[in-house]
Amino acid sequence: MKKLKSVLVLLLLVVAIILVAVAGFRYFTLTCEEVKVVIVDKNKNTMVTEQQACQLILKSPANPVGKKVRKYDRKGIEQAVKQNPWVSGVRSITVNGSSLTVAVETQSPIAFLFPEGSSPLLLTSKGQLLPDDSRCSDLLIVNGSVGQCEPNTSVHQSASLNNAYAVAKVIADNSNYAAQYPEIFVRPDGQIELYSVLGGHTILLGNAANISDKLANLDAAYSQGLLDVAPYKSLDLRFQNRIYAVK
Repeated sequence: MKKLKSVLVLLLLVVAIILVAVAGFRYFTLTCEEVKVVIVDKNKNTMVTEQQACQLILKSPANPVGKKVRKYDRKGIEQAVKQNPWVSGVRSITVNGSSLTVAVETQSPIAFLFPEGSSPLLLTSKGQLLPDDSRCSDLLIVNGSVGQCEPNTSVHQSASLNNAYAVAKVIADNSNYAAQYPEIFVRPDGQIELYSVLGGHTILLGNAANISDKLANLDAAYSQGLLDVAPYKSLDLRFQNRIYAVK
């Protein structure tokens, strides 16, 4: 009886090893039959569709269809989708059976930028300047002394432009702010001004330091009626926890 049990255990062990080997062989040799693309954090101004990004992969040398699904070329796939300037990278690639899913990160326009002596550009959520080839609406306007800017460059080329981008990002991320402050103006000295629909006055921010606190202080002043006593021409928010108003 003991001998029979030993034989059965050995037989089960052999079968298990064979099953694992077969599963492992299938796991590593399964052919890719489908590529899917998922756009991460899509919004109304997302400039790349999942179909467009997928076509970039399928038309590239990194196309995984027909190849071993576990042997995909991540670098090649990322290079393929980044041919579209609105794609910022690949977050992840996952395998599910014979299907490959690519999670693509994109950047979206947050403002129209009007450089001196050149065509308008789009300021993106990642701080890039791209050609205005869209039909976007309801974007902020950034103008004033922003200098000459070239497409496909970064806002980090100048301190004033970088400040304008930091302010634009905070405003664009808040629907109430976006409705209240439609225009960002860069003064010749590099300081940032906003135009407020509520009150019709200009608001001097200075630089982008503590921008959230400055706007929160202004919100509190509006909500408490402190700015309703007189029509003010301009407000100065450059000082901590205080607002200077000019009639």
